[in-house]
Amino acid sequence: MPQTDTDIVELSFEPQPLLERYSTRHEFPISLIGAALLMLGAFGVVYLVMNLLNHSATDKRPVPITMLSPGEDEAGEGTIGGGEGQKEPETVSLQPPSRQDFDQLPEKASLPDVKAELAKDIPLDPNGSIYIPEEKSAAYNSVGDEIRKKLLTSSNGSTPGTGNDGTGANSTRQRSIRWVLRFKTDTGRDYVNQLAAMGALVFVPMKVDDKKGYLFRDLKSGKPGELIDAEGLTGVANLIQFCDFKRQSVMEVAAALNVGFTPDSFWAFFPRTLENDLARKEEAYLGRRAEDISETIFQVVVREGKAEILVVGQKSRK
Repeated sequence: MPQTDTDIVELSFEPQPLLERYSTRHEFPISLIGAALLMLGAFGVVYLVMNLLNHSATDKRPVPITMLSPGEDEAGEGTIGGGEGQKEPETVSLQPPSRQDFDQLPEKASLPDVKAELAKDIPLDPNGSIYIPEEKSAAYNSVGDEIRKKLLTSSNGSTPGTGNDGTGANSTRQRSIRWVLRFKTDTGRDYVNQLAAMGALVFVPMKVDDKKGYLFRDLKSGKPGELIDAEGLTGVANLIQFCDFKRQSVMEVAAALNVGFTPDSFWAFFPRTLENDLARKEEAYLGRRAEDISETIFQVVVREGKAEILVVGQKSRK
């Protein structure tokens, strides 16, 4: 059958560009460029790492080494306030006097002789006996006779009794001999600040004229001390006493107080409120009576201007 014009269907095809056909929004070139940039970046990182590794492997320069002096942080444990797990510094004032500290004191008398003299000067307790630690004997040996006698006696301490002003084991005089204070300090100024936080007065005996010394009544203000003789101690000699004759501590405290010389020792006097607090801690430590104690050691730590005092050791008379 013959075909007509209406029976003939023409199929026409016009070829389109590839990008126009499959990437109408230019996704393909953008993806291609992005992939190329990522590859370049990856190659750059690998190249940099390889160079660093090669440099560290071939770097033969010596590593600097810091030499530590004896007593420094050789264990790498750090100092107080430096971070977790670090220890507090070991300081001279925390330690008891060394044999060298004892030997540097003026040779007024041997310690046994000093103890015998002290026993004469100190009113005996009701039991008729007194124990005098070597450290305290040396401390009283660091001053002249007039000052020592004034420190050992007072206007209120010449009558028998068990109170602060008596002569028994609970008297201020016996406590001054029996009690030992240990401080943790960094410098002489730190030492003075800690004593000030405890309400202390400080007496610095003169080295040239051992009948006089300087009394500092206000440690916080930095005012100079008052030059006094033994009689000038009358108002403070009946308070609880502390002495430090360790050479380094004395030098640093003397410099902090600006006394202009290096004494053999310095003395601190504390208020009654502190004495009463220490007396309670002493008897609560092991439940001993004062009459049964020959020596009690306190550790003093001052934080944020407040003193924390704990008993860390005690010796029995029996």
